[in-house]
Amino acid sequence: MSEIIMQPSVIRAEVERRRESDPNAANRAAIERSLQETIRRQTNLIRRLAGIDDEDAAALVTAEINSLAIQKQQLQEEQLAVERQQADWFATADQLAKIEEWCFRVATNLPALDYEQRRALLEALNVAVRLYHSDHQPRYEITASIPIDVGIVSTTT
Repeated sequence: MSEIIMQPSVIRAEVERRRESDPNAANRAAIERSLQETIRRQTNLIRRLAGIDDEDAAALVTAEINSLAIQKQQLQEEQLAVERQQADWFATADQLAKIEEWCFRVATNLPALDYEQRRALLEALNVAVRLYHSDHQPRYEITASIPIDVGIVSTTT
């Protein structure tokens, strides 16, 4: 954890990776293609329905139009979900950039922190130390995590 605080470039690399890649790009494109195809088919069927005089045939075409309407709605919902995922992906990159800035400030000010401020920093990073008996390997474990939220980022330390 101190590596991350003292060398925010670790976070910067993750920020760059997130900004350069979009894990949902292919999925968004596939949904868009399916949606456009569904709309095209639905439009064509609606045009054809106007020229059908046979009630049974018209009922079949109407059923297909209704089926396509349901499919269109499902695709639009999927599209919204993927757009939310993309927004979350990029928001996380922005949060990581803010954490990088925060780490830089903390690293710069770390020598000047008093005991209480250092404890607050450890709590903010969810640092936990587990110490074992002397015959246990490993002797201790230290875990920490940087919460991805604005609270830690906006703290001035």
